[in-house]
Amino acid sequence: MNAESHPTDSNTPGEPATQDFVSLPGRQLAWTVSGFMLAMFLSILNQTSLTTAMPRIIAELGGFDRYAWASSAYLLAAAISALIAGRFSDLIGRKFLLILGLSIFMLGSLLAGMSGSMTQLIAYRGMQGLGGGIIVVSCFVVIIDLFPLEKRGRFQGLAALVFVMAAVMGPPLGGFITDVLSWNWVLLINIPAGSLILLLAMKLKYPRPDPSRNATSPDYLGIHRNRTVAASAALNFLAGFGLYGAALFAPLFLQVVLGTTATGSGGVLMPMVLGIVFGGILSGLILSMTKAGYRTNAVLSAVALSVGMYLVATLDQEAGLGRVMAFLAVAGLGIGGALATANVAVRHFVPHTMQTITASTIQFYRFLSGALGLAFLGSVLNLRFSARLDGMMPEALRNAFDPDFLGRIKQNLRILVDPEAARDLAADAAGMGVDGAGIAEQLIVLLDAALVGAVQDVFMVGMAVTTLAILAGLFLKNKHDGTNT
Repeated sequence: MNAESHPTDSNTPGEPATQDFVSLPGRQLAWTVSGFMLAMFLSILNQTSLTTAMPRIIAELGGFDRYAWASSAYLLAAAISALIAGRFSDLIGRKFLLILGLSIFMLGSLLAGMSGSMTQLIAYRGMQGLGGGIIVVSCFVVIIDLFPLEKRGRFQGLAALVFVMAAVMGPPLGGFITDVLSWNWVLLINIPAGSLILLLAMKLKYPRPDPSRNATSPDYLGIHRNRTVAASAALNFLAGFGLYGAALFAPLFLQVVLGTTATGSGGVLMPMVLGIVFGGILSGLILSMTKAGYRTNAVLSAVALSVGMYLVATLDQEAGLGRVMAFLAVAGLGIGGALATANVAVRHFVPHTMQTITASTIQFYRFLSGALGLAFLGSVLNLRFSARLDGMMPEALRNAFDPDFLGRIKQNLRILVDPEAARDLAADAAGMGVDGAGIAEQLIVLLDAALVGAVQDVFMVGMAVTTLAILAGLFLKNKHDGTNT
């Protein structure tokens, strides 16, 4: 790099004796780290805050059959950009990579916030994801650039703390903005906040990378021959499946079935988020203070995740909020423990020369699990909702409506959250020559029951998939034996 690089001693056996890093003055270093971390905070906050706004979004825009697509589009685009962002930064520099990521993210936020249809929202959320993936990866690249080996763990911990803070604040903040303003502002608020961070990024003095330092092409396929990388990637993928699934579909159950506000559903999600935090802390304590190894810790965490998903799948219309929060907290403990164990195992078992590419790959799998998992679970929700409604609907009620009318009702659950929409349904039914109020009430009861069953099916499928995390945990080594394969 075009800045002073210092050799740093490494006492870790088998690692090189020196490690290059960029030396920046103290104040400049603080502002640089702050700029990158604030950008990551904003991108993660946007992901988590929109989950509590999604039920209101489909009530307004329709498109229940694509309920999960807005989130999965973001995560799929983020996975793609995360995979190439680190290498791309060698060509344009870390500072300009951050500016590029922020600019794309803000443009996507503006367009998504002005969406008039679910199709537009999905497309513009994908644009947001391209920027969000660049932002997240740039933060981890900067930590490797700016700090010697012995200090990187501390600042990677800072990045993890930023991630956790955004995850904790996102759901209640998104719910509050949705209730007080509208769901559009959950996205549009990124413009003023992102502009301030963008101004800070433009003022940063960050040295351009030295191409010779990263001349070796990363072997993305070869690292999977490392047993710990493969097992950790699988564990991250499956735990991410549970994380994103619970975060997106629990608010649907809470708002549409139990009738909570968007703000209230964000509060109910807090025990799950805190469970993730506590699960990660507990996992670290168990690994450091007991004889339990990585494999044991991973398996126990995976069991907790599967049990939590099963418990959530048993919830129905009579469930109290306390029971919902307790069950989500169990799932959160499992998610936090699994993610923490996998990430610590990678740092302990993978050689230093593979650390950067491994971190990028693990982040890719976490994004990918959300994208594929939400798309899959969204399909389960749509298919099971339609099948359950068809199975429960009496023939007399089915014959009272035009088939096209019933099809439109299935794709727009606004009548379950908006009294005005329910009155419109009654008026439409009356116009068809039937008892409008009675028919509308009967249909709403059936829709509610079908949705409860469909959400239960989603979490049962989630439980079945996350059970595979137990198998992934079994492939982790319990203790370091001096090998890295």
